[in-house]
Amino acid sequence: MRTSAPTVRGLLCLLLPSLLVLGLVVLGPGTAPASAAACLPAGGRPAVDGPPPAGADVVLHGHGFGHGLGMSQYGALGAARQGCTAEQILTTYYRGLGVAERPTHHRVLIDMLTDGGSGGWTALTAAGGPVTWRSTTGTAVTAVQPRGETWAVRRTSAHGLVLRAGTGTSATVVVTLGPGGQVRAAHDGVAVQVRTWGSNGTLRLDRRTDRGHTRVSGDGKGLDVRLVMEDGSRGQAVQQYLKGLTEMPVTWPQAAQEAQVVAARTYLLGRFSTAESGYLVLPTPTHQSWTGLAQEETDRSRGGVLARAVDATTASGSTGGDVVVTSGGAVARDLLYTSSHGGWSESNAYVYGTPAVAHLGPVDDSAWDEASGNPRRTWTVGATWEQLARAFGFGTVTAVSVGPQGSAARDAVRVTGTVGGAVTTRSFSGWDSRQRLQGVLGPAVASPGFTIGTVGQEEPDGGAGAGGAVPLSADVDGDGRVDVGWFRDGVWSLRLGTGEVRTFSFGKRGDVP
Repeated sequence: MRTSAPTVRGLLCLLLPSLLVLGLVVLGPGTAPASAAACLPAGGRPAVDGPPPAGADVVLHGHGFGHGLGMSQYGALGAARQGCTAEQILTTYYRGLGVAERPTHHRVLIDMLTDGGSGGWTALTAAGGPVTWRSTTGTAVTAVQPRGETWAVRRTSAHGLVLRAGTGTSATVVVTLGPGGQVRAAHDGVAVQVRTWGSNGTLRLDRRTDRGHTRVSGDGKGLDVRLVMEDGSRGQAVQQYLKGLTEMPVTWPQAAQEAQVVAARTYLLGRFSTAESGYLVLPTPTHQSWTGLAQEETDRSRGGVLARAVDATTASGSTGGDVVVTSGGAVARDLLYTSSHGGWSESNAYVYGTPAVAHLGPVDDSAWDEASGNPRRTWTVGATWEQLARAFGFGTVTAVSVGPQGSAARDAVRVTGTVGGAVTTRSFSGWDSRQRLQGVLGPAVASPGFTIGTVGQEEPDGGAGAGGAVPLSADVDGDGRVDVGWFRDGVWSLRLGTGEVRTFSFGKRGDVP
């Protein structure tokens, strides 16, 4: 699931004080010792919202970056700085779940290209030494790619594939295979660069690795390109994969790294592909950010904290590692994590409008977030009523509201206004609202973790305009157009055709307009 460092995870696209699970273990020996008393509480230090910007009708007071679900990476950083273990971090963010060792499959496949279309192709540069290619279908062909050379595989007009000793279409052909053909480049221990291009000719992915092999298959839908790691002398496939994960800066404390590794391993276990007989995962924030050898080199240059975190949570001498589990012992699903919350994690029911998942509920992490120095702890964005109307697809917007963070009332963003001249109220999920608002207000709307108020009159119930008010529509100024507004406790506010808002008092609390 990403997005700046650390990233958001993607949606799309996945966890704790349950000590009843058989086999629950404390994370490995690399975890910094800390008692429960040493780990300071996660919450209780709410951030102070900033002032509203000039010229705005409505202000969004926001917190955090990303989708706002599950573990906060900055929260994990703050917790580790305060002496918390990885298990304490995970069990705080994923309530009702635990941590236990579970077996892992022997193969991980990095999806560099799927169904590449007629124009999709891939190039492999043998940067660290010679690479051996073998065709695994048709007549067996073996060829050695010299160090420093770049070879390419493209789709043929017959929906097969052709391997050339170069990137140009005039380069020497090494092997041509029909539909369903497959070639493999063995490079375990040899650094290579693998790049893929989509059918529109744009670069799709660019990664370096020195593990396993690269597999290229061809059929009527184009090329499939996979970086394949398997259990062997260099460790478990899952262990190899996790050491190239780019989800958290390698300079952060080991306890935070271990929490990230366990969450990432758990997410990976949910990506098993029967067709591939292994875990199939994109190396991007859509699933999990992975840069392979580049990250391993960075980690080694900074002391190897990530590698130690992976080894500390990997079962020694067996094919398994620490994951997040349910009270019944099953590997947890829907294990999402994000860059930061800035005070409160959100529920999936609010963010995506999906049925509530117990371990993806609101958690106050404001104290941990404060200790992390999170640069997105708070943000403030102003909007006019006209901008809100554009964002949500209304002719005119008179009110917008959302429940306070951490409250049961926070289930959707509600917008009232006119659509086709009729007064309408519609509900939007938090993520949909964030995407719509970003489209008009820009990337400053960094997460669904916002509250809304009218500039100069903040609404205690989390709304602007019609928070607890009654929407109105009438031709007030006699220009033949319907004017919209709201009534609240004896105060009338009406937006005229000129855009001017007229406010006056008539009536009292409890009156019905």
